Amino acid sequence: MRTIDNTADTTVYVALELSRAIWLVAVRLPGVEKLVFHRLEAGDNLPLMKPAAAHCNIMSRPY
Repeated sequence: MRTIDNTADTTVYVALELSRAIWLVAVRLPGVEKLVFHRLEAGDNLPLMKPAAAHCNIMSRPY
């Protein structure tokens, strides 16, 4: 079982780049230096935050 370290940074950073054709979502997870990128069709509002939510769900799962 994973123990929770309250002193560790648990912040998930999300950056959005919105253009007329493509929207780019970048997610940075705690303890991971590499950004994860997701490309979406512009104007597709519903799945805009799904990539970030999915990564947050993965980080919150117990081992």
